[in-house]
Amino acid sequence: MVKYDKECPPSTIPPTLFRSHASVNLPPTIVAVPSTLQYGVVVSSAGGGAFSSAVELKTVSAVMDEATRVGEQAHKCAESGRKGEAVEMFREAASNLWSLVEAHAADLGEVLLQELQERAATYSQKAAEIAKKLDKARAMRNGLVKELRDTEKSYLQELRTMESIYHAQIVADLQSVAPVIKSHDENIVFCQLKMLIKYSHNLYQEICFLCPEQPGVPDLDDGTFQRLLGVLEQNFDGLDLLQRYVEKLGEAQSIVDMWKGDEKGVFELFESQQQRTMTHFLILPFQRITRYPLILDNLIKASTELGQSEELKRLDKLLSTAQNAANAANHAINIQGIQPELRRLGVPGHIRCIYQGTLTLLSVVAVGAAVSETVGAKRYYYFNNGMVVREDDESVPAVNLVRYEFERVEEVGGAVDTTFKIFYKGGVVDIVQGANRRDKDRWLKQLHMTGVRELLKGGEEAIGEFWEKYDTNHDGFIGQDEFREALRTEFPDSNDGIADTIFRNFDQNGNGKLTKDELKNALVVPVGLRRLEPVLFPSLAHNCSWKICFCFMMLVGMATTLFFNFLFPSQVAVGNARGGGAGGAGGLGEL
Repeated sequence: MVKYDKECPPSTIPPTLFRSHASVNLPPTIVAVPSTLQYGVVVSSAGGGAFSSAVELKTVSAVMDEATRVGEQAHKCAESGRKGEAVEMFREAASNLWSLVEAHAADLGEVLLQELQERAATYSQKAAEIAKKLDKARAMRNGLVKELRDTEKSYLQELRTMESIYHAQIVADLQSVAPVIKSHDENIVFCQLKMLIKYSHNLYQEICFLCPEQPGVPDLDDGTFQRLLGVLEQNFDGLDLLQRYVEKLGEAQSIVDMWKGDEKGVFELFESQQQRTMTHFLILPFQRITRYPLILDNLIKASTELGQSEELKRLDKLLSTAQNAANAANHAINIQGIQPELRRLGVPGHIRCIYQGTLTLLSVVAVGAAVSETVGAKRYYYFNNGMVVREDDESVPAVNLVRYEFERVEEVGGAVDTTFKIFYKGGVVDIVQGANRRDKDRWLKQLHMTGVRELLKGGEEAIGEFWEKYDTNHDGFIGQDEFREALRTEFPDSNDGIADTIFRNFDQNGNGKLTKDELKNALVVPVGLRRLEPVLFPSLAHNCSWKICFCFMMLVGMATTLFFNFLFPSQVAVGNARGGGAGGAGGLGEL
């Protein structure tokens, strides 16, 4: 039994809240009322036209006051979001008033009887209204869970189609006698496909276990929904897999476009025979990662209506995780917006952006002095040659770009603070702040990986020295602890978490040990497919193919030769005469 505050003074609900007696629908049947009512009220069931002196504990007035008190607490529960409790309280208050009316209808005056009936009807109506909203919210929640399950199933089927049709065809070409496709290109386009399929399959199976597809399965109760949230929490830690895929989406699409335009291959013909294009499948992970926040946002609305405070806390965290991943995926394609400006600035076309994101710029320091710079959210692009581009005005993309050459990174504030410093060559330092600790660690990982590549850029010799120095147990491998020690020694601003993340990136077979070949492969950063462009005429190179540029350079060479002949005709004649004499002598000798 719910215990209510007995100290609060009795009060009555204002008559304006009551409906007229004519609109009250009384129960069609009257159930026998026990002598002992709820709230500790004991009334006499003896007839006789007047209240019996056997009434114990409370009078009829006390029952009315108690019901009013419960009704007020029900209103407070409803306003605070505890709507399930509010429904139960309204129903209890209404039930006790109806019981009092049925037990003592003959003893009550007409005015008092009507007041009790109106109060009971109001409580019943209020309980019904809230219950209807709760049913609607539960139906909405169940529908969203089914949407999550069904869309995950559809997404998984599409990924498997991409694997079985397009990837299978590319693999078949690679295994042919004279392949057109390059293995490196195939790896960029499809390297994460199997991992995406595995991730989606596991998530789909776990959702189906809690929310089966068979007809007649009851809707999710609160306990099952809590377990579903646990499934999402566990799996959403892997959303960065989709994010990493999207980061390479532009490069993958450029390779597919190259396959289509390759006159030696028939990829375009093969694609025309399929129901869906390759581009349709390439953007599936991007569409999926941006859909999760939409579903979670609607689940929050449903749980808010249900008044599930614990659910709301967990859903808020899930939404934050999904939204961060979706934002990162959206930003991953932003490089396309600044590409024309970078070409205008003379940045070589094959240079590749390997990481990008939004950081909060706190201040800029140059040669020990603060620089007047607009602080706030900035877009940072990090390239494989160490170039860092800061976009100062995100509202007008590619209008105000600042380029630096990365030197090193330094963490600020330890493991909790999200602030760090980016040092550039020339003495400029950006003091920036990530959105959270995870965001900061991602940046530190990317920047420290540049340091590792710089350390080992000497190739076989540098890797040999690295092995000799840090393979302390001389087993021919670099273990995780040895790699940690190496980063601590070479990069004091690193930490074990960053070292472990980089180590997992390098450890291609996942056995917990690095080989020299694995390290060499990991240090290779794929770049763009554009050929190196002539630097003499950059504007022409940006707009023309290499064939046109070659012909143009040939014409320039011919024009230069003709101009030289015009200026120095005597020297040219002497040269020709000498050449002719030599030829004549040769000819005579042959005779």
